[in-house]
Amino acid sequence: GEFLASFLDSLAAMPATEFAKNVEAAVANRLQRDRNLAEEAARYFPEIEARTFVFDRAEREAELMRATSQSELAEWARRALVGDEARRLSVHVHKGGADPAGEALPDGALRFELETEKAKLSTWTQPDEPLPPLAM
Repeated sequence: GEFLASFLDSLAAMPATEFAKNVEAAVANRLQRDRNLAEEAARYFPEIEARTFVFDRAEREAELMRATSQSELAEWARRALVGDEARRLSVHVHKGGADPAGEALPDGALRFELETEKAKLSTWTQPDEPLPPLAM
């Protein structure tokens, strides 16, 4: 609504020097060095699991961030956030005893009853037979 419209207007009208400072801050954030082995592993393992092996992803993204013009970003943001390409997800959580059944739902919304859906799920039960002995 109002916030997005205001944000998009301010992005489009932002002075070029301010935009450049914001881009460089975002690039610096993206290129932060790993502080420990856990952070390095957290960066590498998704690449290995997805079999993409793009180990210089941060550097590539930083290059693309610097190459994106203010007008390109503003146009993309307008299309993605409020245009025809925009996607929205709205989740309404009701307190335990509340009965929202009488409430009207917005167009395109679906009612999801957690307990009903949970009952449909299968659960794993441990088999009764013992595990085979370990090979030594």
